[in-house]
Amino acid sequence: IEGLGNDEVQSHVLYNEVGTPTETDIERAKAAGAVILAFNIKVPKDIMNSASRAGVEVKEFNIIYHLIEDVLKNLTAQLPVKYEIKVKSTVEIRQLFEISGKEGAKIVVAGSRVTNGTIKRNSLIRVMRDGEEIHRGKIKQIKVFKDVVSEVKNGGDCGIILEGDPKIKEGDVIEAIEEVPIKRHL
Repeated sequence: IEGLGNDEVQSHVLYNEVGTPTETDIERAKAAGAVILAFNIKVPKDIMNSASRAGVEVKEFNIIYHLIEDVLKNLTAQLPVKYEIKVKSTVEIRQLFEISGKEGAKIVVAGSRVTNGTIKRNSLIRVMRDGEEIHRGKIKQIKVFKDVVSEVKNGGDCGIILEGDPKIKEGDVIEAIEEVPIKRHL
């Protein structure tokens, strides 16, 4: 099982020996944050209890393929999460307006039209310019005329205020996105 994995995660055998695990094995596994794998041997109850008190997991296997499958399953769980981005709606920025906010701060409002889907307040968004992402954040507020609204459907015009005050331009596209975790395998 040494070296199972890929360039992101790998298994390492700290120590191997014939016979039942010992107190020294438990101490070694605890220090390394490792798991003790026992193959084709019954681990005595006192060693199991000692390992439990030390917070060390001991796993027993009688079939080698089950041991390998278990190691692979644990390695797979340690793989970094990767996400697929799904675009839920798109909005074209047609004109920018500046308004005065609290304490005289300038707030940029993106006069926009929803070109696909429904845009919703607090949506996770990315701002695209010439096919490149220039900002990722959330929608702070959506207005239709002077009314604050929670969503605007396809074809609707609205004013959008983004969190973080990104440097947006007319012609930029706001995409409401969803980051979907991708199930990974070794």
